[in-house]
Amino acid sequence: MKIKHLFFASALLCSFVAQSQNCDSYYPVKEGTVLTQEQYSAKGKLTGKTEQTLSKVTNNGGVLTIDMQVKSFDEKGAELGNGAFSVTCDKGTIKVDMRSFLDTKAMEGFKDMTVDIQSNDIEIPAVLSPGLTLNDGSINVTVSNQGMKLMSILTKITNRKVEAKETITVGTVAYECYKISSIIQSKSMFMVETKSVEWISKGVGVVRSESYDKNGKLLSYSILTSIK
Repeated sequence: MKIKHLFFASALLCSFVAQSQNCDSYYPVKEGTVLTQEQYSAKGKLTGKTEQTLSKVTNNGGVLTIDMQVKSFDEKGAELGNGAFSVTCDKGTIKVDMRSFLDTKAMEGFKDMTVDIQSNDIEIPAVLSPGLTLNDGSINVTVSNQGMKLMSILTKITNRKVEAKETITVGTVAYECYKISSIIQSKSMFMVETKSVEWISKGVGVVRSESYDKNGKLLSYSILTSIK
């Protein structure tokens, strides 16, 4: 099983408008909105895309909850898998369900098995500023079949920090963004560590994300291609 890099989920951190008090940034709230991200290799070759659809938006006592449906596709447009997760905003803090980091194709292969998920969700404050340190997140997935444990995968997201406020151009559009970096560690048979860097624009979301190995070499990147 493979855990997707941070940008698969953080591409969803768009504009949380004022339908919930103090939740005024980093997530759209209109039901039916579709966000499309394209993924590329370090050399610029298209490797796939993801589509995230806001299937349901509710506001209960000032707590805003967004239910998301996710589909992933290969470079030729063939669907690889689908999944679901949720995002909530309460008192100015956005919490992202760590299930958003699971590989949808891999999870499809476990649909007839017992899957136990324990997680500590990541958070995004409504107000960001350079130098701000964000909380760590983790998710532990245990797969069993007829009572027999088959595998366990632990993923941790640490050292999350708002590094700067920068302008990023995607296509012909320039976006004012916050640059957020983090370290992702995933352990199954062995430990894999990568660094994620993402640029988040209010009212738009993550317009670009990059993944690096532990030596600082670019592995892949992702760009937001449409919001419908």
